Amino acid sequence: MSINDLFDSDVFLPMFFIGIVVVIAVAIPIGIKFGNQINANVYGSYEYGTESEALNAKIISKSTKAHPASPNILVNSVVFELTDGGRLEFAVKDADIYAVMVVGDCGTLKYQGKRFIDFERNKTDEI
Repeated sequence: MSINDLFDSDVFLPMFFIGIVVVIAVAIPIGIKFGNQINANVYGSYEYGTESEALNAKIISKSTKAHPASPNILVNSVVFELTDGGRLEFAVKDADIYAVMVVGDCGTLKYQGKRFIDFERNKTDEI
């Protein structure tokens, strides 16, 4: 039996397509799991804190960086200064929320673990 006989047989084509389906069926869940891990590292995961917190904070910096897994995706991040002088940096998924944030704004920062939830601006510029 030569290699040409294998390609000409009635078994090769069905086995080839079954092999392709198996590879796709295995690759999709692995890709989804990998993507979720990357996003949890960038945007924070709820597992790091079960209770959400709300603290007075001031926006001291905004930046946009390339996503670590794909340079075509941009990640917006904001650095907040707390009343005790500590600083927290969060990636902000929602572009609309990020767009209205201005360096120097004071307000209430809401977050859970390492995940940004919301920032509500105060009417005054005091933290």
